[in-house]
Amino acid sequence: MKRVLFYDDVPIYGGHQATAILAAEGLVAAGVEVVSAFPSTNARLHEAWKRVEGAVRLVPIEVRLTRWQPFLSPFGIAARPVRRLLEEIAPDVVVAVQGTIVQSNRAVEQSRRLGIPVVSFIPMGVHFAPGQWLQAAIARVLERYHYRRPDAFITTSENARRELAAGGARARTHVVYCGADLRALRRVPREEARRELAISGFTVAVIGRVSFGTKGHDVAMRALSLLEGDVRLLVVGDGPDDARLGAGVQRLPWLGDMSAVYSAIDMVAIPSRFEGLPQVALEAMFYELPIVAADMGAMREVLPESWLFPVDDAGAMARTVRDMRARDLGHVLAANRERVVRELNAAAFGARFTETLRTIRASR
Repeated sequence: MKRVLFYDDVPIYGGHQATAILAAEGLVAAGVEVVSAFPSTNARLHEAWKRVEGAVRLVPIEVRLTRWQPFLSPFGIAARPVRRLLEEIAPDVVVAVQGTIVQSNRAVEQSRRLGIPVVSFIPMGVHFAPGQWLQAAIARVLERYHYRRPDAFITTSENARRELAAGGARARTHVVYCGADLRALRRVPREEARRELAISGFTVAVIGRVSFGTKGHDVAMRALSLLEGDVRLLVVGDGPDDARLGAGVQRLPWLGDMSAVYSAIDMVAIPSRFEGLPQVALEAMFYELPIVAADMGAMREVLPESWLFPVDDAGAMARTVRDMRARDLGHVLAANRERVVRELNAAAFGARFTETLRTIRASR
């Protein structure tokens, strides 16, 4: 395996894309040539890939997608630019970076037609986005088709493996737990960080794209409104639901260096309705922060059960925050940090991803 292409045609930046970059770095460290093709319009993704520019060949592409693309790709419609790209780069393996199974599907289809092994790197098995009523009406048939197209899957949790199997995945699914990029994390004195960010009181942070339907910011707002005292909600990030955040929510934009945020806050909340194994959880573990999370995705595989609450249950989230605040969690927090330092870090993830990809290529 000499050359690997990472293909991503999604114009919105997400955590799984950041994880794909860490995987690419692992391949580079192992002496593999890596090429990344991604939308020229995805500015945040472009900036993220620039961190490894020089080690990875970057190919910004012009992508025109419609809601009908998942229906069109099986017939090769609007796929000529992708086919030309694959023929030009001639990779030994294509890694299709997929937030959901219907993303980057043109690369999956064209790789199969050209006889190039194609691996889906996907964080979870989910269905169509809320509101896409027509797609939802035939989602079962269409998704089962797309789940059967990759030659193999790499995902980041055992729960995701089960979701993919339930969705119709036939090819072998490999679980490679992702890791935090410890190079980007540093300790900032707590009081200094709180002054810098104007944070006071017991602060619970929701970090990531502001999307109520996916990330559950509305659940966090309802939950914290049920709590008395000096509990405050901090939202870090931006997204389509910015305007729906309440006036009592403290806001911070997405920061290139999140060290001050993690050093200043008291707890991280992950109230997501859809989730895999988010970087936020691993980074919070490294900073020895308690995490209250919806019981979904890989949360049960990395966090104590008592830190979890049922999806979409604001009352249960409020009770979990209250209970965790009242307990001495020191030994658990220390164990979490040790696990990140030992195994759930970017270097270990990159090495495991590389070995898994080699295994897939050899079997192919």
